[in-house]
Amino acid sequence: MPASLFLEEAFLEYALKKVTPGAITKCYLGLSTAAPEKKWTGTEFEAKEPTTGNGWARIEISGTEKPGWEIATKAEGATGFTIFKNKNEMKTGAEAFEFKKLTAGEYKLEYWGFLDAVTAGHVLLFGKLGTALTINSASELKAAAKELILECE
Repeated sequence: MPASLFLEEAFLEYALKKVTPGAITKCYLGLSTAAPEKKWTGTEFEAKEPTTGNGWARIEISGTEKPGWEIATKAEGATGFTIFKNKNEMKTGAEAFEFKKLTAGEYKLEYWGFLDAVTAGHVLLFGKLGTALTINSASELKAAAKELILECE
């Protein structure tokens, strides 16, 4: 799970110069058709998401139990990455943490990103989905509990 150039620079400014970065008050999950790059802005990420004109919107994931995250259990003495998995199913629906149903288009979503705004903003962290999700106006988005896997390097 790489950090974006924006997040790395903000951390270095804070650590080395004691400059407090602008507050990140909310975090949103976006899903993308293309592999994000470290230098991407939120606008560049947004260009690879389903369009808002088709009903799409990122979902807020900060400070809420849904979708919720759990740390995968490792065997005693195991080393390696810390792994986070979604506790609850992520799906299309009407609640705040659910993706909106598409009204048009079809997308194969293979990558995820955490961003600091519902549109545009900054990419914070990103990675590849364990299982690609294909959505269109006839199908619902569904990611079962523990299917969205985030690994910390």
